[in-house]
Amino acid sequence: MWRKVLVTLMAATMMVGSTAMAAGTLTISGSSSMYNLVYDLSGSKTGATTGYNIANPSNKIGFTITESDSGSGIKDVAAGTVNIGDSSRELTAAEIASGLKATVICKDAVAMIVNKNNTLVNNLTSAQIAGIYNGTYTNWSQVGGASQPIVVYTREVGSGTRSFFVSTFLGGTDTIKSTATVYKSTELIRAAVAANPYAIGYISLGSVDSTVKATSLNGVAATVANAKAGTYTAVRNFNMVTKGAPTGNAQLFINWILTSAGQAIVTKDGEISL
Repeated sequence: MWRKVLVTLMAATMMVGSTAMAAGTLTISGSSSMYNLVYDLSGSKTGATTGYNIANPSNKIGFTITESDSGSGIKDVAAGTVNIGDSSRELTAAEIASGLKATVICKDAVAMIVNKNNTLVNNLTSAQIAGIYNGTYTNWSQVGGASQPIVVYTREVGSGTRSFFVSTFLGGTDTIKSTATVYKSTELIRAAVAANPYAIGYISLGSVDSTVKATSLNGVAATVANAKAGTYTAVRNFNMVTKGAPTGNAQLFINWILTSAGQAIVTKDGEISL
């Protein structure tokens, strides 16, 4: 009997010890384009059936994930206020020199979106997109649409999506016209385009839903398949930024994202697996 009690106590002690060892937190901030994907990858959403915490029930992580923009996420990591900064842009030479490291977790296409009732505009060329955003084109009739003013929406300075847009469509110089309305998240710019029949914006392809329409780019549809094939060219990396090489829970999480299970979630969320 005493032997049975002793074994039970030892088992209970081991269980408590295991829980204590598994306990830990991970703080993440940054890119709004990556926010929903990273939450799905964490497996910490209510009702989640996939993700890190679902796959690792004995080694769960307490996630705190906040949404801002890539620049803010990178600054948070540099300041030591978070463990991981989500960034949809590449690190600058100065950021790398300061000791920051970016790990690519997947790729993402950036899509131009218009209101779904804008039936005349289904394709835009790179030159037309540049013209719309620098103010050369101000009416939809100039790019094949109805005779209505183009309402231009953009992301804020500091946004990785804006940085990518500027480098891809504006030759690296931010000439977005001053009258463009600025939104501070992917969700806000998508909702604004959905609400205005004459609006245009740009967001992550994985965030495109039935409320808006993604136009083709230079005659190529904005799809994951075309992005993987290299025919849709507006493609960037989604990065997780750490101070030096990732360690501890950051390393556990990032390593799991790069497994087939993690990349399956990437695909399910409409992004481009590695």
